[in-house]
Amino acid sequence: MASAEQFQTLAKQNGWSAAFTNGYADGESTRKRQSSVPVFIRVARDEYAEGFRAGYFGRGSVRRAIQLRVA
Repeated sequence: MASAEQFQTLAKQNGWSAAFTNGYADGESTRKRQSSVPVFIRVARDEYAEGFRAGYFGRGSVRRAIQLRVA
């Protein structure tokens, strides 16, 4: 798992908001614990939920997460 500093670096490099970055970190953490996705994350359309889904579903590389964020 990446450290807080690594996520902050990713956020700065890719122009992610704090909400997207926190969601990405939480999603990656949840996936690694093999926990299920909370219902509100499945239906929410905010930046945190977008980041969570990108981290949880392991959208490949950071490049893929950026594509999701821009799309």
